[in-house]
Amino acid sequence: KTECQDDISSNDKSYNGRSIFYPAVLSGNKEVIEYLQGHVHNSTELLSKEMKNDNCRTFEECIVRNNLTDLLNFLLKLKDTSPENQLPESVILGICMRAVELNNQDIVSIILESQYGREALQFTDTSGRTVLHHGSKYPKLVKYLLESAEQILDKVNTGFLPIAS
Repeated sequence: KTECQDDISSNDKSYNGRSIFYPAVLSGNKEVIEYLQGHVHNSTELLSKEMKNDNCRTFEECIVRNNLTDLLNFLLKLKDTSPENQLPESVILGICMRAVELNNQDIVSIILESQYGREALQFTDTSGRTVLHHGSKYPKLVKYLLESAEQILDKVNTGFLPIAS
């Protein structure tokens, strides 16, 4: 990996205090993101910091809108890295919620098939709504969510899927 942190990865003047991953993800250019992951010295740390940023909803939406499944898989693997690079669970669950809102079943299925599947089904937004509430305008997606919930709950043989009113 390239030792170019000062020049490319965190240039405050060029990226308004953000890392180079911010414009890369906003652009939706998978090739650039993959290149950065492979060539920037501290890419895992930088990407993790971006996702922990207070305004990561924009980041989440870009991942979903651009169907950045490779980036999502990379983020899911961050849980297995050192503690300073780990993402809060809420980031992954937020991406799932955005994916349901935008009817992106590819992203939803990756998260539901990950270690976050159960939590994603139970996650509620600030209004107390679950993925089922947000997906209600997409019948195929709701069917998929219900089938996934049944499979996930069968695996653990416990629990419930909250449906707030």
